[in-house]
Amino acid sequence: MKNLIKIYSRYILSACLLLLLLAAANFIFLAASVLHYTSYYEDGSSLGSMGSIAEEIVQQPMENNGFPFLSEEGIRLAEKSRYCFAFILSPSGDVVWQWEMPEEFPSRFSPGDVSAFSKWYLHDYPVKTRRYGDYLLVCGQPPHSTWKYSIEFPETFMKNLGFYFKCILIVNLILLASVLLVAGYRFYISLRPLAQGIDMLADGNTVSLPEKGLTSGLCGRLNQTSLILKEQKEALAQRDHARTEWISGVSHDIRTPLSMIMGYADSLASSTALSSGQQKEAEIIKQQSLVIKKLIEDLNLTSKLEYHMQPLRTGTFFLAPFLRSLAAAYLNEMSGKHCEITLNIPDHLEKIYMDGDQALLSRAMNNLIGNSIRHNPAGCHITISAILLNDHVCSVCIRDSGAGIPEQVIQALEEKTSASGTGRHTTHPASEQVHIMGLRIAKQIVLSHQGNFYFSTDRRGIFMELPVMEKTMAGPAS
Repeated sequence: MKNLIKIYSRYILSACLLLLLLAAANFIFLAASVLHYTSYYEDGSSLGSMGSIAEEIVQQPMENNGFPFLSEEGIRLAEKSRYCFAFILSPSGDVVWQWEMPEEFPSRFSPGDVSAFSKWYLHDYPVKTRRYGDYLLVCGQPPHSTWKYSIEFPETFMKNLGFYFKCILIVNLILLASVLLVAGYRFYISLRPLAQGIDMLADGNTVSLPEKGLTSGLCGRLNQTSLILKEQKEALAQRDHARTEWISGVSHDIRTPLSMIMGYADSLASSTALSSGQQKEAEIIKQQSLVIKKLIEDLNLTSKLEYHMQPLRTGTFFLAPFLRSLAAAYLNEMSGKHCEITLNIPDHLEKIYMDGDQALLSRAMNNLIGNSIRHNPAGCHITISAILLNDHVCSVCIRDSGAGIPEQVIQALEEKTSASGTGRHTTHPASEQVHIMGLRIAKQIVLSHQGNFYFSTDRRGIFMELPVMEKTMAGPAS
């Protein structure tokens, strides 16, 4: 929903910016139009053009009977200013000089005629006037070339015109903001179901949005995506269930004949009727049957851990005695093997205990210690250490001095773990070439205890961070 509010805010800001740019463009266009058409008719302001023409009026006693007239330069300026005729009126209204004056015009104008055409038109000719002493210069433009309109306002209105403009601007801004808010809110309402559907889809829920309004197309596509994901999820669940059932069924079906093979092999290995070579062969059959049994148990266990079907039989136990018992068991079994085990446990860890499945944790650490012994036939030094990271987490490290864990083993373990977490089971060449059942089970057991499992940088050690507690007055049930 935060993203939706962000989109809504950007929509409002973009709309405001667009309207401001539009208003500025309109103002520029209006100003340019006014300037263009003013210069088109007169190459400047009307008063300035008439003033320039009036400056060319001359009055000489020997010409035009002593009345003023417009010089040749004045006539040229009038033509340049797009006037088609001109004449000069005496104080009594008589035409004392004219240039190209239409024939239908009278030779004398009354004061009323002068007042009328000064404001409006003279026989549909737009005219402009300029006083020259007691005389009046009149210049006319072609019909339909200029629009004239007389307008009057009270002086109080003109004095308050700026205030009125401010009021109109404020009202317009309020109306504009209201329109934007209403439009934006409608846009927000149409996007809200879509945002909620995306959040539900991200949480793994099925989405069914109403396909109407502005986002009907997007809602329809999101509904289709939800159905596809639902079908894929159901298919994966069915496949995982079938896989688990198959592993469980195979484990159950093999257990009985395998027990019979182990029993007969044990009898043959101890039978005096067989030669020593035959007894050794029977013992090999027995040992390999135990290997098969362990592999089946590991396969069944990792499948249950992967799909959270393995119940944790939790109980409280002290961590230090638990680690010592693991080391002691291997020390008793390693007679004749070139391996040594060192246990490093600080004294303050004697009061630390944890709540977990002791059998599964023992299985995980036995897998790691067994891997160190099995993959270093020439011998190695194994170190089991533990440190308290904080009041609630203890790090247990199993490290050996051997060749180290191959990089492809670490990659294969990470790939299988990530595929298990996402529900996608893909086969990678790295995982086909290595066998990581023991490591995988150990990591699954640690993760099932809300812990963390990772390798050292030199790939010779494995760290397991496990949740722990400090001893209380009553202490754990050990």
